Amino acid sequence: MLPLLLLVLLPWLATGCGTGPATAEVGAALPSFSLESLSGETVRSADFQGRPTVISVWATWCQPCLKEIPLLQQLHADPRFRVVTIALDETGADTVAPFVEERGLSYPVLLGDQETFQSLAGFAIPHNVLVTPDGTVADIIRGLLDEERVEALLLSSG
Repeated sequence: MLPLLLLVLLPWLATGCGTGPATAEVGAALPSFSLESLSGETVRSADFQGRPTVISVWATWCQPCLKEIPLLQQLHADPRFRVVTIALDETGADTVAPFVEERGLSYPVLLGDQETFQSLAGFAIPHNVLVTPDGTVADIIRGLLDEERVEALLLSSG
């Protein structure tokens, strides 16, 4: 009996009793995170509730990420959506702020970290997470943002 109990409990104990950071999964609540924006304010994932949200993880040096900018700008201009981007540049605001200003990006840009990126189920960029108004992960797009999938989120979210 004791060996069986140990087999069941050891994996649970090894993972910190199940208290590790959550990872984004389609159909589950968006993992909680808090990041600083380029303007210096703290933005929390809980702030994204109320309308469909596109969270786009990118970096200034990522060529495919740059291809998404026009679509992100278009979505940001649509009041039915919220667009939030997370920049993963290692030098942070020193690199990201001039890039955002040069390109005239109007959507919010947060300064990201690997822990948050991993909590969003990320492993390569561009990486996009579509979130419903109630905070549920509707889709995870690994690679370029797909306009049809974003539109499907909008239509299904009302």
